[in-house]
Amino acid sequence: MRSPTSFSKPSRNPVQNSNNSLSASIELVKGAVAVGEMLPVAGSFVKSLAGTAVVFLENLERFEKNKEDVQVLARDITDVVIIVRDAGINISAESESAEYAADLKNSCAEFQKFLSDLTTQVIDIERTEQGFWRNIKKLLTSRDVQEKIKSYRQVMEGARLNLLLSLNLKSVASTFRIDHGVAALQSSQTDLATITRDIQRVTARSSADNKFHSLIYGDIQCRDTWSTKKIYGMVDGDLIQVGEVIKYAADVSTSNRVFVVKEYSGDAGLLEWERDFHVHSTAPRHQNLRQLYGSGILVCIRQFI
Repeated sequence: MRSPTSFSKPSRNPVQNSNNSLSASIELVKGAVAVGEMLPVAGSFVKSLAGTAVVFLENLERFEKNKEDVQVLARDITDVVIIVRDAGINISAESESAEYAADLKNSCAEFQKFLSDLTTQVIDIERTEQGFWRNIKKLLTSRDVQEKIKSYRQVMEGARLNLLLSLNLKSVASTFRIDHGVAALQSSQTDLATITRDIQRVTARSSADNKFHSLIYGDIQCRDTWSTKKIYGMVDGDLIQVGEVIKYAADVSTSNRVFVVKEYSGDAGLLEWERDFHVHSTAPRHQNLRQLYGSGILVCIRQFI
């Protein structure tokens, strides 16, 4: 049996549009594949799920009529992949975090099978039926498919949050043990020196964070618009813009570097900001990476990187 990798008909020539939602979704999911290739712990299931999603979305892109019909479905699938990608980064950043990843890994395997089966169904319809696009559209926009994708997204998000909670609790427990271990290990000069250096490093990082977070908006000058991402969603049966994320190149009065400011707006924009906030506020970061979160004008929220 042929694996579900592509439809048998020759590819049509879809209208190229840089703003096309489906094309953007494919690029995001391909990026997740690349991330999975670099992750040491969770890379296998991140790459595998993202790769299956790429196959499914690229098959849909072959049809001229699909651009508007399935873009919401494509974004929903992409959202699930991004959740898994971010969780995979969290897992791989902690050397002992694999023990907490079982639920997420199992959920990924189930969602991957769902996408693979869905791709096979689409291919079978294309092979055997006339007016196949109408029937494919009917399948993909059915309540059953939409509800399953929504359910998988909730499961993935729940598994990711449980993972972050477990890692946070582990970090707190480790800090508690270090505090009590200092007194117990005073007889060992080598061990005590090691702990002291760790404490000094944490203190120095905390001091740098405090200084950075004391920045006010007057210290940050936005320059050119880097990129604009419009977020669409279904409202009362209509596809409308429900959020936006704008990136700006920015100067900071205390640094010679060029930074990036991300501005979130709209309900969907605020949800994306919340996901970014959870990832950046809990995952271990490179010592030169800092974030400043705060409220911007009215409903906008800015993230400073």
